[in-house]
Amino acid sequence: MAYDRFATVFEIDTGGLSLSGQCSDAPAGAVIVSEERVLMAKPRQQPQPASALVRLLADAEAELVPASARTTWLLRILPTAK
Repeated sequence: MAYDRFATVFEIDTGGLSLSGQCSDAPAGAVIVSEERVLMAKPRQQPQPASALVRLLADAEAELVPASARTTWLLRILPTAK
């Protein structure tokens, strides 16, 4: 995705992910802006599950694994796709 500005402040804690947009010269809450169009704004419902950040950043075809203390060790030993 092409964009001109990406500016955010976020906090991740046990409650989840809270996100606020900080793009200048854009509507309040704008996180990603392209050609004066808001492509992503802060979520209406906050906090979001931390896994939402993983989904946002992951390759669309990537396998998603639940994030937990039980799966952490497994992710370290399994080979990953290239």
